[in-house]
Order: sequence, then structure tokens, then C-alpha cells
Amino acid sequence: MEENQEKKITKEEETKENPNQEQKIEVKNEEQHILEQENKSETSLIECKKKKRKGNYITGTIGALFGGVVIFLDKPFKVGDYIQANTYAGTVEDITFRSTAIRTIDDSLLHIPNSEMSAVAITNWSEINKRRYSTNLLLTLETPLEKVVKVKKEIIEMLLEQEELYTDTIRVNFENILDNGIQLVVAVYTTITDFTDYLKLKEKLNYQVMQILEKNSVELAYNTQTVYVKK
Repeated sequence: MEENQEKKITKEEETKENPNQEQKIEVKNEEQHILEQENKSETSLIECKKKKRKGNYITGTIGALFGGVVIFLDKPFKVGDYIQANTYAGTVEDITFRSTAIRTIDDSLLHIPNSEMSAVAITNWSEINKRRYSTNLLLTLETPLEKVVKVKKEIIEMLLEQEELYTDTIRVNFENILDNGIQLVVAVYTTITDFTDYLKLKEKLNYQVMQILEKNSVELAYNTQTVYVKK
């Protein structure tokens, strides 16, 4: 009993001698509690990120598989077709439930998730029945009207001679008078659907149009700007 009283008295004396000791202990305990809470928060944040990544992966996988089912059912394209989907364009090389492989013009191979393929508009160039040739000719404003009429007539005659064209779709119009020239629009549909062959036909028609312009001494206009300087 006396020993306990002495210990109590000694502890009270130590507390009186070190009045800040108890406060230091409390501060230390509080700091330790804060650290423990921060560690728990960091752990929870890491777990949330892991769950989010896992959820995104599952969602992406389900979306890709669903897109694959849609593509297999709708059949908007097949292997070997040349398609354009959003910013992608090329020849389809493989179609799976998860993705579609497209070989681009520069020979790179793109693997596009079917979830994306099924969500965008797809142009299947391999299924078109005809292609459209068109060009805008901007003649100089100094071109005499009779020459404009003659050039228009000769272009129509030239197009009528082409076997690869739907002649009933030929359109050559004096479209507009612009600030820097006279606009003549040429348009016609061609029976050629292969892209390479279409480019060859387009080149041939462009050559013949230029020959008609040169023969009639008609020049094409270019963008100009006149600046007046006050003195």
C-alpha cells in the first residue's frame, strides 16, 4: 500500500517536473492515428483503381464480343473488301469476334475492336455499282463566252465517246461566276468500280479535258488578290 502510494507520488512528481511530456505523448498518438488513416486511404484508392481497371477491361471485352456478333449477323463487309470506317481505310484481312484486321494502303495492319467497328458508319467500296467522276474547271474571267460554250460542247462530245461511262449521267454546266473565274462543272458516272482502274480512267479523262482547253486557248484561273495602296 505504501509502495503504491510512493509510486503514485513519484509519477505525480515526474509529471510536475515534465509538464509537456503528457502533451507530447498525445501529439505522437494523434500523428500515428493520422498516418494510419492516410495508409488506409491510399490502400482504398489503390483497390478502387484496380477494380476500375478490371471493370473497364470486362466492359471492353463484352463490348468487343457484342460488336463481333453484330458484324457477323449484319455482314457489312467480308474478307477481301475495301472499306472505310471512321478514319480507317483498307482491305479487310481477318474478322474475329473481338476485332477486325485491316490492311491499309501503306501496308500496315490495323486491328480495330469490333465494339468500335459496330458503332461507326462503314463505307464498303467493294459493293458499289458505279463510281462518279467529277471536276471543277475555273476558267479565267477574260475567257470569251463563245469559247466557254465551245469548250462545254467539246467536253460533252468527248465524254459521249467513252465506253466506260453511263452517258445518260453526263453533266457539264456553267455553274457560277466567281470573283476570280468562270466555274464549269463536269460530272458523270462510270461503270468501273475497281479503284485502280477508276484512277486510270480519271487520269485519261483529265488529260482529254486539258487537251480541249489547250486547243481552244482557254486558261485556268488561279486565286489572286489585288492590293490597292494609297499614296
